[in-house]
Amino acid sequence: MFFRDGQLLDARVDELQGIDAAYIIFSWEEVTLSIQNDCPQKDNKINSDLQPIILEAMRLKDEADDEETEAGQSDEETIEDFSIT
Repeated sequence: MFFRDGQLLDARVDELQGIDAAYIIFSWEEVTLSIQNDCPQKDNKINSDLQPIILEAMRLKDEADDEETEAGQSDEETIEDFSIT
Protein backbone atom coordinates (compact mmCIF):
# COMPACT_ATOMS: atom_id res chain seq x y z
CA MET A 1 0.00 0.00 0.00
CA PHE A 2 1.22 3.46 -0.82
CA PHE A 3 0.25 6.48 1.29
CA ARG A 4 1.18 10.16 1.12
CA ASP A 5 -0.05 12.66 3.71
CA GLY A 6 -2.54 10.06 5.01
CA GLN A 7 -4.05 9.54 1.54
CA LEU A 8 -4.10 6.03 0.07
CA LEU A 9 -2.58 6.34 -3.39
CA ASP A 10 -2.35 2.74 -4.55
CA ALA A 11 -2.28 -0.86 -3.38
CA ARG A 12 -0.77 -3.96 -4.93
CA VAL A 13 -1.27 -7.68 -4.35
CA ASP A 14 0.50 -9.89 -6.87
CA GLU A 15 -0.86 -8.77 -10.27
CA LEU A 16 -3.79 -6.82 -8.78
CA GLN A 17 -3.56 -3.05 -8.31
CA GLY A 18 -5.69 -0.19 -7.07
CA ILE A 19 -8.85 -0.37 -5.04
CA ASP A 20 -9.39 -4.12 -5.61
CA ALA A 21 -5.97 -4.82 -4.12
CA ALA A 22 -6.81 -2.50 -1.19
CA TYR A 23 -9.99 -4.48 -0.49
CA ILE A 24 -7.95 -7.67 -0.29
CA ILE A 25 -5.27 -6.17 1.95
CA PHE A 26 -7.79 -4.67 4.38
CA SER A 27 -9.49 -8.05 4.71
CA TRP A 28 -6.32 -9.88 5.79
CA GLU A 29 -6.43 -11.35 9.29
CA GLU A 30 -2.68 -11.14 9.97
CA VAL A 31 -0.41 -8.43 8.62
CA THR A 32 3.26 -7.54 8.96
CA LEU A 33 3.73 -3.83 8.44
CA SER A 34 6.85 -2.02 7.26
CA ILE A 35 6.87 1.78 7.00
CA GLN A 36 9.24 3.78 4.81
CA ASN A 37 9.53 7.56 4.74
CA ASP A 38 9.71 7.69 0.95
CA CYS A 39 6.73 6.85 -1.25
CA PRO A 40 7.78 5.89 -4.79
CA GLN A 41 4.14 6.03 -5.91
CA LYS A 42 3.35 9.55 -7.12
CA ASP A 43 -0.02 9.18 -8.87
CA ASN A 44 -3.25 8.66 -6.95
CA LYS A 45 -4.80 5.59 -8.59
CA ILE A 46 -7.51 5.05 -5.96
CA ASN A 47 -9.10 8.52 -5.55
CA SER A 48 -11.20 7.66 -2.49
CA ASP A 49 -11.17 8.36 1.21
CA LEU A 50 -9.80 5.55 3.34
CA GLN A 51 -12.90 4.91 5.47
CA PRO A 52 -15.24 3.82 2.62
CA ILE A 53 -12.53 1.48 1.32
CA ILE A 54 -12.11 -0.17 4.72
CA LEU A 55 -15.89 -0.49 5.17
CA GLU A 56 -16.32 -2.05 1.73
CA ALA A 57 -13.43 -4.45 2.38
CA MET A 58 -15.09 -5.60 5.61
CA ARG A 59 -18.45 -6.01 3.86
CA LEU A 60 -16.86 -8.15 1.15
CA LYS A 61 -15.03 -10.21 3.77
CA ASP A 62 -18.25 -10.77 5.74
CA GLU A 63 -20.05 -11.91 2.58
CA ALA A 64 -17.22 -14.31 1.71
CA ASP A 65 -17.20 -15.69 5.27
CA ASP A 66 -21.00 -16.17 5.16
CA GLU A 67 -20.73 -18.05 1.85
CA GLU A 68 -18.03 -20.31 3.31
CA THR A 69 -20.18 -21.02 6.36
CA GLU A 70 -23.22 -21.83 4.23
CA ALA A 71 -21.18 -24.06 1.92
CA GLY A 72 -19.76 -25.90 4.94
CA GLN A 73 -23.15 -27.00 6.27
CA SER A 74 -23.94 -30.66 5.71
CA ASP A 75 -27.18 -31.70 4.01
CA GLU A 76 -28.33 -33.21 7.30
CA GLU A 77 -27.97 -29.88 9.11
CA THR A 78 -29.86 -28.12 6.33
CA ILE A 79 -32.70 -30.67 6.48
CA GLU A 80 -32.91 -30.39 10.26
CA ASP A 81 -33.08 -26.62 10.03
CA PHE A 82 -36.18 -26.83 7.81
CA SER A 83 -37.97 -29.87 9.23
CA ILE A 84 -41.55 -29.42 10.35
CA THR A 85 -42.63 -31.09 13.60
